[in-house]
Amino acid sequence: MAKSCKGLAEELVKCLSDSMCVKDEKRSIRDCAGEKSPCIPSECVGLRETYFNCKRGQMIGNANSQRSSMLVNT
Repeated sequence: MAKSCKGLAEELVKCLSDSMCVKDEKRSIRDCAGEKSPCIPSECVGLRETYFNCKRGQMIGNANSQRSSMLVNT
């Protein structure tokens, strides 16, 4: 995982760990991360969206970088 998204991932895990989904329903963090449930605090939902956008941005940046290097090498 790239360092730029690592902090967001850690915050998301902590937030979900403290949620009712994990604590009361005894579900895994991974299961709860994919949930759109009222037991997930809005703070966690916001962190999840920010984290996914961060990862998406890295993938787009990575794809553009690979395309550029392919053009240079041809």
